[in-house]
Amino acid sequence: MRKILAVSLLTLVSLTGYAQTYQIDFRRAMQTQDTAKVRKVLTTWQQKKPQDPDWYVANFNYLLKKAYRVEVSSNPGKPGGLVFSKPNGEAAGSISEGYEPTLLAAARTTLREGIRVAPTGWICALAWLRPTR
Repeated sequence: MRKILAVSLLTLVSLTGYAQTYQIDFRRAMQTQDTAKVRKVLTTWQQKKPQDPDWYVANFNYLLKKAYRVEVSSNPGKPGGLVFSKPNGEAAGSISEGYEPTLLAAARTTLREGIRVAPTGWICALAWLRPTR
């Protein structure tokens, strides 16, 4: 009986670890900024588990991070940016941030698809964002 219990417990633990492999691999690749590995993990994950809501979250995060831009320009006329001045007060350049529109649209599309695949899970996950009164 102890052997059966031990084997069952070992199997359960190994299956739980295997189930989260994609998330762990994705997180590690993102932390090391290995974009080739991130794309490989996302592609494999989508092929093996096409209806996994966590894939949509991971892909959204990847696309959003990829879309983020910081632009340093010698053009001081960029609206919404920080303008740098020369010692004589003349504008020398600017720095601004934002998102690349095409990648941002792809991130939004991924999020919408994820909500369509698992609508109740998203509502629960996002419920804490509701402001308190």
